Amino acid sequence: MSTIEKICVISNLFPPYPAETSGMFLYNLVVKFVQQGKTCVVIRPTSYSKSIFKKKPLPPLKEVVSIPGGEITIYSPRFFSVSSGHRLLLEFSYKTKERAVLRQYMRIGIQFDALYAHFFTSGRTAWAISKVYGVPFFTAHGESNFSAKFKYLGIRRIKEFYNRCNGIVAVSSHIRESILENYGLSQDKIVVEPNGTDLTLFRPMSKLEARKQVDIPEHELVVLFVGSLIERKGPRRLAKALEGLDHIHGYFIGKGQESIPDATGNIHLCGERKQSDVVTYMNAADMFVLPTLAEGSSNVIVEALACGLPIISSDRDFNTDILDNSCSILVDPTDIGQIREAILTLANNRELREEKALAALERGRQLDILERAKRILSFMEQHI
Repeated sequence: MSTIEKICVISNLFPPYPAETSGMFLYNLVVKFVQQGKTCVVIRPTSYSKSIFKKKPLPPLKEVVSIPGGEITIYSPRFFSVSSGHRLLLEFSYKTKERAVLRQYMRIGIQFDALYAHFFTSGRTAWAISKVYGVPFFTAHGESNFSAKFKYLGIRRIKEFYNRCNGIVAVSSHIRESILENYGLSQDKIVVEPNGTDLTLFRPMSKLEARKQVDIPEHELVVLFVGSLIERKGPRRLAKALEGLDHIHGYFIGKGQESIPDATGNIHLCGERKQSDVVTYMNAADMFVLPTLAEGSSNVIVEALACGLPIISSDRDFNTDILDNSCSILVDPTDIGQIREAILTLANNRELREEKALAALERGRQLDILERAKRILSFMEQHI
């Protein structure tokens, strides 16, 4: 079995760009790779067009981030993209990005042992590099709606891509089965690794102290939502489920386009928060609710489990690898009545809340990102 020492990571998202929390789950994984003694270089292609449109400054072309036990070098090559759903324009944007990444890879001048690409578009770029330089490439897949997003490429091209990969990391059994069923991949080339979390950061702390830090009254019964404020994640459905439950307060962390009631009464809009603040809010809450319609594998649910929070979430396939009845109540995410009933069930039964909280903590320990990193590295070394 070959040993991997130098890894080039390719991803459109890697903190702190385009936002402080963008791709944080990948960042945490790369940190663990480095702490296992691996050299990791990240190529994060950055769109001029999006920067102008969103009025957001571009990141440095090169930055070196110090972490406990090492460092991560990040390159941000520039490219032009076009915002359009038309397949020709999508391909134009992709090809300009691919060329930018190829040029950057050539300039780096390191002989990498493997490429690790996050999501399908970055995987295609890794394949392009592999064809030129002969470097083994691996892709991680956690897209919530993969088939619809990339169907314009055609089954033949997607199937060829998967069969050229040295290996694939799927974040859920649902994604693995979908890839196997639709694209005829050999089963030994794909492994299921649900997202993990850093247990040194996401861990229990005093609820009283946490509430003091985020200014939540000690007596409140608190429901927490963390995620983009978009229809798929379900913040409005949760807000409607809380209507009239004046003794239960909902705290919403995140930003997005979906409007939910203003911060009055029992609804509190907290905006986007940094990771350390999210940990504090999780420890201040009594339960975590995410009535999402689709996920790959929800990072935020794993983080809430690690803090010992009972979970209310969707009774859909994407949750089966991380949730069961011991630590959660699973509901139809489109049924506001079910969401409301589940909240009341936990709110009115402190013993049940505490029972599920203990089970959540144990489940969170099983999803340690350090162990996940070790397993992924082992899988990669077995497939080069």
